Parts: sequence; C-alpha cells; structure tokens
Amino acid sequence: MARSKRTPPPQTQRRHRRIPVIWPGKLSQGEDGVDCAILNISAGGAKLRMVDEQSRRGLVALRSPRFGTLHGRVIWRDEAYVGLAFLNEPMHVAETLGPALP
Repeated sequence: MARSKRTPPPQTQRRHRRIPVIWPGKLSQGEDGVDCAILNISAGGAKLRMVDEQSRRGLVALRSPRFGTLHGRVIWRDEAYVGLAFLNEPMHVAETLGPALP
C-alpha cells in the first residue's frame, strides 16, 4: 500500500522561531513606501499587516524604528497580509533584531 506524501504545515517548515510582536513598519520598493504592522518576526522573515491592499511583490525593504532596515522578498500575500523572507544572512538579522526583541 503506497503512502501519500503530504506537505507539513508551514509552522513545521520554518527554520527560525517566530516572535510575536506588534511593531510599526514601512515596506518600500524604491521610493514608494507603505505603512504596515509587523506581526511576527524571526531571523528568516516576518509577517506583516498592510495598511493598504496594493500588490507588493518582489524585492522590498522593511523599515522600523525598532531595528532600522532589513531587505527581503515577498514570498506570499493573502489579502492585507504579506510574508517576507529576509535576504540578509540569518545571523546578521538576529544581531540586528537582538536589542529590539523582548
């Protein structure tokens, strides 16, 4: 009898522990920037709630007074939510976020 292969839920696929936060941020592509709320963050990426529902895709910069700027790629979008994967090495992101995390 053949076993069906199932994809594990996204939470089990993550390599870095997500920290729940509610921080102000701005997602930018070039000169354009849109306010957002950072809902969770890790050394590998972040989940954002966007103020507007304009389509954001590709390479972006996430800015926040909590940590400065991190560069990433939009990897998913669901209505007003966006998932980012950071382009920086996880060790660099962890060092950048270190003082900001609770």
